[in-house]
Amino acid sequence: MNRKLVVVAVLVAGIICLSGLVLVALHPVVIRTVVALPLVLIVPGFMVMAAAYPNRELDIPEGILLGVGLSLAITALGGIALAWTPWGLRPAAWAAFLGGTTLLAAVAALIRRGGRLPVSFKRPAWRLHRHQQFVFGLAALIAAAAVVVAVIGTTRQPVAGTTQLWLLPASAGDQHVLRLGVSNHEAAAT
Repeated sequence: MNRKLVVVAVLVAGIICLSGLVLVALHPVVIRTVVALPLVLIVPGFMVMAAAYPNRELDIPEGILLGVGLSLAITALGGIALAWTPWGLRPAAWAAFLGGTTLLAAVAALIRRGGRLPVSFKRPAWRLHRHQQFVFGLAALIAAAAVVVAVIGTTRQPVAGTTQLWLLPASAGDQHVLRLGVSNHEAAAT
């Protein structure tokens, strides 16, 4: 059998199986979610990326970010489109949309790439220049500071209490006069 046909057959079978597994009422919902995640977050974007860049090998980080970003964009736009259809946002419509989009992009990628595997990456160059190291370190420091502030903010909460503010009609007959009130149930007076 021709190598190109084997690649196409395996790819088509994989996409159909993934779409079919989403349709099956797998229980618990966690298993169904785990099966659907690649169809939502990974596969459509990588196939569209392979069709869009047939002769270019991408760096691994660049390819992953572009593939996941495209998958999220396809899913978001697909959700808008499906909301306008009579089928709505049901699992069968999602599986058909994402599976069909992925299948069309995979076929386009295989045609444009001459039967080669749809996605190929080149080895990444992991060398960072000094300014890149500085920016990376600064981003790590900001992320760590955000975590520390969030943890401190949640652990050092004051005594639970509420302050209520209300606005009600003064009486049932007169709707032009309002009664404004504030009630403080905090530990200290304000």
